[in-house]
Amino acid sequence: MRTLIYIILPIIYLMFPAYNNATQNNRINNNSTPVFVADTAGSDGKGGSCFHCNNFVTDAFTPGFKLRTLLKNKNNFFNISKQAVTNMHDSSVVDTAYNFSNRKNEISIYKASHAEMINRIDVSDRRFSLKGSINVGMTKENFKNKFSIKSIDGDTVIITDEDNIVGFTFYFRKNILVRITYKAMID
Repeated sequence: MRTLIYIILPIIYLMFPAYNNATQNNRINNNSTPVFVADTAGSDGKGGSCFHCNNFVTDAFTPGFKLRTLLKNKNNFFNISKQAVTNMHDSSVVDTAYNFSNRKNEISIYKASHAEMINRIDVSDRRFSLKGSINVGMTKENFKNKFSIKSIDGDTVIITDEDNIVGFTFYFRKNILVRITYKAMID
C-alpha cells in the first residue's frame, strides 16, 4: 500500500503543476502578507472598484498559464483549438492562436515565432493561480491584503497598468473570488 502511494503521488503532482504551484505559494505567502501595492484609480462606473498595480499586471502569470504546460495537461480541457494567423508585422510569417476551454475556463494564447503571449483568460477554477497566490476561492479580505487595498466597493475589482491598457477583472460572490478575466491588446 505504501509503495502504491509513493507511485501515485508523483503522478498527481506531474498532472497538476499549476495546482501544486498554487498550494506551494500559499504555504510561502501567508494570507496577511501584502505582495503588491495597488493605487486607487476610482470606480468602474458599475459599482466596482478600479486600481493600478503595474508590478502585478506586467508579471501576473504563473507557469500554469504557459503554452507548454497547458498542452501537457490537455486532458483537463474539453476543447483545444489551434488556428493559423498571419503575422500583422510580416505577412510572410504565420503565427498560431491556441484556445483552451472547458465548462469553467477559457485561455487564449498567441504563439509567434519569437514569443508567446496570453491574449485572454476567463477562469473559474482554483487550480489556475496567478502570482502571489491570487486565485479563485480566496476571500475578499485576503485579496485586499495581497494588494494592500483598504476597501473595495461592490463585487467587481479591476486592476490595470497605469495606462489602463492591460488589466484583470476579479469577480466576487459572497466575499469569495469566483472568476478572473484578463484581456490583452496584442500588437
